[in-house]
Amino acid sequence: AGAVLGALLLPEWLGVAATYGCAAALSLAVGLCAWFVRAPERVAGASERAPAARAALGPLALAAGSGFSILAFEVLLIHALGQLYSHCAYSIGLVLLVALVGLGLAAALVAASVGRVASTTLLRASLAATAMLFVLLPAAQEWLGQGVLVVGGLIFLAGGLIFPLTFRLAPAGPAGARVGGLLAANTLGAIGGSLAASFVLLPLVGLWKSLAGLGVLYALAAVLVGAGVRARLATLVLLAAFFLAVAASPLSPWARPS
Repeated sequence: AGAVLGALLLPEWLGVAATYGCAAALSLAVGLCAWFVRAPERVAGASERAPAARAALGPLALAAGSGFSILAFEVLLIHALGQLYSHCAYSIGLVLLVALVGLGLAAALVAASVGRVASTTLLRASLAATAMLFVLLPAAQEWLGQGVLVVGGLIFLAGGLIFPLTFRLAPAGPAGARVGGLLAANTLGAIGGSLAASFVLLPLVGLWKSLAGLGVLYALAAVLVGAGVRARLATLVLLAAFFLAVAASPLSPWARPS
């Protein structure tokens, strides 16, 4: 709602300055509400004083990598849409809207999958699907025009499964330590991804090859995740065949001008 109102509606209805003022006022109201509804301080129990279990390196790496790639993709998708919208402010609002919808649906799917699908199986499938979609997005932008947002939404949906899954893969322990550590890793990765896409990938690698590079990283992660050798081998064969077929076809992002 905030993305739609702030990017697409309120600036026209109220003006940019008034829209900014509304956002600031709502933020202040939320802060005041949090102040008045805070729980009374209480003495920590013995279990809460116990040393917090550190999150495992694997989930932390997944959380950081997910944040890096999702934010880098947001920046790259805004530039892809900029070729259609002349880099107007609407492209930023549309990408943010699609990203939030995809990430929200992904979190809901992870919650619904508990007890139905193994976490590592769902993680491997999401990594592989995201890798394929990244490589196909440049061709989709040429064929679909503004419809590339649909493919972008699928990337946010498939890639958005990864971070919520890290909470299921993290070792048991105090919720605060697990959630805080994973959120911190995800946020730091997101900061790095937005900076890398803007100041490294776009000027040095180019838009389409950057998207393909993110796809390669997802493919490598899909092969490495989990402990089953047979599943890893099957994933490697599938993704290698897919990448080779795309690279040899007119769909290849590596053959497009930067």
